[in-house]
Formats: sequence, C-alpha cells, structure tokens
Amino acid sequence: MCITLKKACGAVATFAAVAASAAATAPNAQAAPARPTCVINPSTGYCSSPSCSGTGCGHTDPYSTGCSVGSYRVFPRDANGLELWWSPTCKTNWVVVVSRLSESFYVERGSDHAKASWAATGGGWTDQLYAPGAARGCTSIWDGRSTWSTPECTPWTS
Repeated sequence: MCITLKKACGAVATFAAVAASAAATAPNAQAAPARPTCVINPSTGYCSSPSCSGTGCGHTDPYSTGCSVGSYRVFPRDANGLELWWSPTCKTNWVVVVSRLSESFYVERGSDHAKASWAATGGGWTDQLYAPGAARGCTSIWDGRSTWSTPECTPWTS
C-alpha cells in the first residue's frame, strides 16, 4: 500500500505504509503511523540518496530527506509507544511514537540538549537532529483535562 505523507516537504513523494502489531505493544497502542521508507526520485523511480548531510540534516524530516534509508531503531518501543531511531548515513536521531493517546514527544541531543519535538494524537515522528554523540527520546501524555505528565525518556545512547 502506498500513500502520500502530510509531513513530506518539497516534491510529492510516494511512501510505503508500515504495519505494526498492536498485540505486542502497550494496551492503547495502534498500528504504526504511515512512515515513508525513502524519497522517490521522479526521473528514475528509485530511492534517492539523502538530500542533506551532517548538521544540514538537523530539524528536517528523516523520511523526506532520505535519511531513513538504512536507519534502525536503537531503543525498542516502550509502554508509551516511543521508539528512538538512528541514521548512520546522516548521523541523526529522531523519535517515532505509535499510540492512540495525545502525546508530546521529542528527541534530545546530549551535547547541548537541543530538541526537536512533535505533538499528536495517534502518533507520528519528530524531525531529526544531527547527533553523532549521545541522544535520547522522551514523551509526555496529556491527561485529557489540563495536565501533561512528567516526561518519560529512553536511556541516553551514543
């Protein structure tokens, strides 16, 4: 199944939808949000190499830039549906959240505590941060009335 993503920037790109089993996750989890696997070069029909490198990838979408190609999850999905991802090609981290809850989530770089964040109901992902050193992912949950929970974070990774 292919879709076009709302968070994609620039030219329209085609992406593959990702499926996840809710049974193996938290009780409120749902199938993973549709995430692109690569940016399709319209002239060739093949995945493009990343459109950024190094610090130029900071605060950009990991999927529309092509940094997700060859990326992997460095922290598995936790009870809040949070995953921390790493792109060895672009040297970036980002957070993916799979949940039916209203959540605010972010990726944080260890060297200067810079953050890229996103808030959504039903999950999503943050922009990526150039983070060749330590990084972590955090999430807070809205109680539905007036309060965000204290952030829960992954351990620092490097």
